[in-house]
Amino acid sequence: MVRLPGIRSAPGKYSATWRRVAPALVIAAACAAAAAPEAGGQIQYLRGQNIAPSFDGWMPNPDGTIELLFGYLNRNFEEHLYIPVGPNNMLEPGRPDQGQPTYFFPRRNMHVFRVTVPRDFGKKELVWTITSNGKTERAYASLKPEFILDARGIYRQYTGFDVQGQVVYVSPNQDPTAALESLAAFAEISRAAWFRAHE
Repeated sequence: MVRLPGIRSAPGKYSATWRRVAPALVIAAACAAAAAPEAGGQIQYLRGQNIAPSFDGWMPNPDGTIELLFGYLNRNFEEHLYIPVGPNNMLEPGRPDQGQPTYFFPRRNMHVFRVTVPRDFGKKELVWTITSNGKTERAYASLKPEFILDARGIYRQYTGFDVQGQVVYVSPNQDPTAALESLAAFAEISRAAWFRAHE
């Protein structure tokens, strides 16, 4: 038999008081659960969100000109957007079409295109403006030292971590190689591993 203060009940039977209190408790618990904040995570939108252009950095060329690299974040998880070059997709100053994309894949896309500027670009800015789904966003490109894309800058962009100390040169990718030193040694290792697995 269950005994709660102020509620009389017999085994297998509920009193009128318990029948009145139980629904109120259920409603109170449901209201508390509905009012509780969501448990972690971000909201993911499949469509209807805008695109945020990004300035990904700059690289000097051997001839003294400078490459400004741009990317974007399509905030949609599924929707691909088409924004033709014009007032909703332009670079300033200069002509509106400077090689920027018009078709935008979902999520983050880095180093999508580059614009070459002269060596005397100095403290000027190049601004990429995109208007999508009713919202305008801009990326401002400049030659600030923290945006240079050397080995350290590229590492920082792709990992989110900064390299401590001197940057170590990493050689370009090479095909992996494997060599079999001795067929007899390989056979002995294989036989020993088979016996261990079947003991």
